[in-house]
Amino acid sequence: MLSEDDFVDRVAAELGISRRELTAGTFEALGFDSLQMYELDLIVEELGALVSDEDIVSARSIHDLYEAYRRTIAKAD
Repeated sequence: MLSEDDFVDRVAAELGISRRELTAGTFEALGFDSLQMYELDLIVEELGALVSDEDIVSARSIHDLYEAYRRTIAKAD
């Protein structure tokens, strides 16, 4: 399982945005649309977690997304 810092770094790199920008606020404030949320889902899947659609939709920030990733990985262990 990745640490939250590593998770944020990997997601930011995949999205092509800075860590600072990604952690600055909510996905809504960053202007993320449904396509970008789907892209986040695919990135998390590449990191080894099949996060539920409900968790993806309810994630408001990268921290929320990390928590969903962490819970999913913990369940698998």
